[in-house]
Amino acid sequence: MTATVILSALVVTVVLLWGVLITVLFSRSLESAFLNARRMHERQSKQIDQLLDRFMAMDFDRFKSHQSAEESQPGEFVAPEDQRRDLDDTVVQIYPSWGSLDRTAAMMEALENEQTLVQEDFPDENR
Repeated sequence: MTATVILSALVVTVVLLWGVLITVLFSRSLESAFLNARRMHERQSKQIDQLLDRFMAMDFDRFKSHQSAEESQPGEFVAPEDQRRDLDDTVVQIYPSWGSLDRTAAMMEALENEQTLVQEDFPDENR
């Protein structure tokens, strides 16, 4: 009888040691997973900050065009008539010439060229 008591006490001790070992290993693996998640979050936030810094350093027109491209709906189409109507409502401010930084004239010329091409491709049928 004493042999069975000693054997059962030994088995209980081994089972308890295994339970403690499994608990310690599980807690260490959770700690490692959380540490990796924190590092990944910090690295991604640094990358986003660097990307935003680059966007702010770029030309503001490029930033706005990139932003509008992200916000646009897939397959969205704006008819030339709607574009013309939007341009009629727009007030164009003429700034002093700043040399290579002055892009207003170039943008207006490109817009006029585009409008003439559209008129050539799609003439008004009422005329």
